[in-house]
Amino acid sequence: PLLSVLYILIIFTYLLTIIYSILLNRIKNVVAFAYIQIIGDLIFDTVLVYLTRGIESPFIFLYSLTIIMAGIVLFRMGSFVAASLSSLLFVSMCIFQINKIKLLPIPDYYVNPITPYSFWELFLKIFLSIAAFYLVAFFAGVLLENLKKTHQELEEKEGTLKKLERLNENILQSLSNGIITTDLNGKIISFNAAAEKIFGIDSYAAIGKHWNEILPTIPYIESLKRLSHSSSGIISEEIELLINGAKKNISFSLFPLKDEDGNNTGMIGNFEDITEVKRMEESLKRADRLAAIGEVAAGMAHEIRNPLASISGSIQMLKDTIKTDGKNKKLMDISIKESERLDHIINNFLQYARPGQPKFEKCDAAKIIEDVITLVKNSPKFTNKKINFNFKQNNEKIFINADSKQLEQVLWNLSINSIEAIEKEGNVEISLSKDENNTNSHSLGKNRSFAKITFSDDGEGIKKEDMGKIFSPFYTTKEGGTGLGLAIVYRIIEEHFGRIEIDETNEKGTKFFIYLPIAE
Repeated sequence: PLLSVLYILIIFTYLLTIIYSILLNRIKNVVAFAYIQIIGDLIFDTVLVYLTRGIESPFIFLYSLTIIMAGIVLFRMGSFVAASLSSLLFVSMCIFQINKIKLLPIPDYYVNPITPYSFWELFLKIFLSIAAFYLVAFFAGVLLENLKKTHQELEEKEGTLKKLERLNENILQSLSNGIITTDLNGKIISFNAAAEKIFGIDSYAAIGKHWNEILPTIPYIESLKRLSHSSSGIISEEIELLINGAKKNISFSLFPLKDEDGNNTGMIGNFEDITEVKRMEESLKRADRLAAIGEVAAGMAHEIRNPLASISGSIQMLKDTIKTDGKNKKLMDISIKESERLDHIINNFLQYARPGQPKFEKCDAAKIIEDVITLVKNSPKFTNKKINFNFKQNNEKIFINADSKQLEQVLWNLSINSIEAIEKEGNVEISLSKDENNTNSHSLGKNRSFAKITFSDDGEGIKKEDMGKIFSPFYTTKEGGTGLGLAIVYRIIEEHFGRIEIDETNEKGTKFFIYLPIAE
């Protein structure tokens, strides 16, 4: 009979555990549910103790385990409630046994104590058991409260640490300079947003790779050696890199990454894209140099122009008044023609040296482009070649602040260059759009919108070695060219607070990008 009851008790306990697990995610009042489970566990403890001779049972310690579990789930209050219920159930069971009251249909010799006890012996055993329950509740409560407090402090510290980590990450990602950190083996462990922009590589692709895979021009091992021999502990240099087909000037500093004990754990690279700064420096140098030359040369041009006009006029009068043979007539025609060409060169140079202040007005950029295309198509230079002019624009009207005459001169010069670069037949494409990528916000002013004119042809193109000189005055690769066409273009665009660039990645023909401020 005892084994049957024990089997039933075990099966009932398993079923109850399954029911608890099913109800756990559906119960809203978790505290009440925890108390129900504790009461169920204490009843199980009491029945098991009762079935194993009550006060002599070796399973009385189960009450203490239940009290500890109550403390873990419900803290100090839960452990004392469990101790009180344990005492109540244990005393009740002892009273039933002493008075020979059967709780279950089992013979007395299975459940009654073997040893006869006097009243005071029973009282002492019960008192010590109850005292043990409350001592367990007290110490469990103290320990668990301390554990709870420690856990809360740990959570607070973890929260503070996470906040500091997020702050550190936000600062790192907000920096305008590219920051790359590595371990001692050269493996990249951080790669911020500015570094992504500078090197054109996503951080997910960069992290985990070796430094040399991203920056082969700055060898990792050699950099570490140089850092170890550097008196300041820092290396600062400037390099030119080809990134995604575009040249970039990069200023960088390298310094060791150290832990809290001052030991080297890797290297930090601080990178800054100074391409725009270099470009502006070159523009300022060119402007200063040409301004000085221009003032002197413009005065000389005026002095040359006056006697040139006299010479040309005199030859024309001689030609008209004196009868000349074929040979002399031909020489006079050459003199007049060359005088006119020289006058044209002087006019171009004066236009470059002293272009005059632009008369800014709100202009329809598309209309200016269309007018220039019409003029070019009716030019004598155009009639001998089969050239298709293709103008692309968005439906949106784009207005710019510009001197329309000077801007027409820019587009005219570029068009003539394209026609001369195309031998017999070809294409010239002009497109007008807003600069959506805002690529010029750094160099031309923040929070400004710019129109972008792309001018390209499929002619013979410009050699790589000539690209850095094409905007310099008197530099030309064409026979009979003055070298002032693109210099004038550059000067006018500069006077319009804009910028002109040549696409160095273009494989066929020539492509220019012109950026001009949009009218507010």
